[in-house]
Amino acid sequence: MMIFKPIEKIYQLLVSAKNYLYEQRFINTITLNVPVVSIGNISFGGVAKTPFVILLANELGSDYKINIITKSYKASLTEPRLVNLNLPNAPQIFGDE
Repeated sequence: MMIFKPIEKIYQLLVSAKNYLYEQRFINTITLNVPVVSIGNISFGGVAKTPFVILLANELGSDYKINIITKSYKASLTEPRLVNLNLPNAPQIFGDE
């Protein structure tokens, strides 16, 4: 679809600029001492990332300690917090995923 070509070029430019800022250390990175699996694309929703994360966690859970870190859609939190689904307003606090 030719209509997306200009958008693709803008996206490539923005990604290249972001990568350059990381490479030049204008943006700090964090190094973790544990393996990390990143799932999904920050730009798109509705492609079954959540069910895949559940499947992967179940598959790897018997051999590894699993921690899932997420920024759920429509979450109202402004800082990290352990999810407590027993709270009556949990979906409003933690989001819908």
